[in-house]
Amino acid sequence: MKKLLLLVGMCWGLMGCVAGQHVKLNHIPSSVAQETRIAINIEVKDQRDAVVKGHWGRDRIGAYRAGFGNKWDVTTFKNRALADLIKEDLSEDARSLGYQVVENGQEQKWLRVAITTWDFDGYIDTRFWYAFTIEVLNHAGEVLAKDAIEGEKIMHGNAMTGAKSGVQRDLPKIYSGLIEDLLRNNIKIRKSIDS
Repeated sequence: MKKLLLLVGMCWGLMGCVAGQHVKLNHIPSSVAQETRIAINIEVKDQRDAVVKGHWGRDRIGAYRAGFGNKWDVTTFKNRALADLIKEDLSEDARSLGYQVVENGQEQKWLRVAITTWDFDGYIDTRFWYAFTIEVLNHAGEVLAKDAIEGEKIMHGNAMTGAKSGVQRDLPKIYSGLIEDLLRNNIKIRKSIDS
C-alpha cells in the first residue's frame, strides 16, 4: 500500500509541477548618456500568429512540459503583455542612450518593432526561438531602415526541477540581450535614427 501511495504521489507531482508558472523579464540599461535632441516614438506590436488568431494570450511566452509530456503555458510575471514589457524596456534602453522617447510629436522618428516569433518548449532542456522585425520611419511614415533579428537558444534544466530552473536562470539574461540587440547593438538602426 505504501508503494502504491508513493507511486501515486510521484505521478501527481510529475503531472502538475509546472502549472501556473511565470517568468519575470526585465532589462536594466548598461549605460546612461547625455540626452540628445533626437526624439523617437517607440511602438511594439505582438504579431505572433497564435496571438493574432486568439489562440494564445498576449502574456504567453512559452510552455513547460510536465512528467508525462503534458504542456503548461508559461506567462510573463503579473501577466503583462509581452509587447508592453518590450516597449517599456526598449524605451528605458533608448533613454539610456540619450534619446528622447516621446508619444506624440511632429518631427520625431518612429522605431517600430514587431514580435513575429517568441516561444519556448521545455521538458528538462528548453528550446527557445524568437524573431523580430525592426523599422525606423520618418515623421511622414517613410521607412528609412529595416532589420530583422532571429535565433534559437537552448536553456539547460535538470532532472529534479525540469525546465523551470534553466528558464528562470537564463531567459531573463537572453531577454535583456535581445532588448539591447533591437537598438543599442544595432548599428544599422542607430545610424538611421541618428541621421
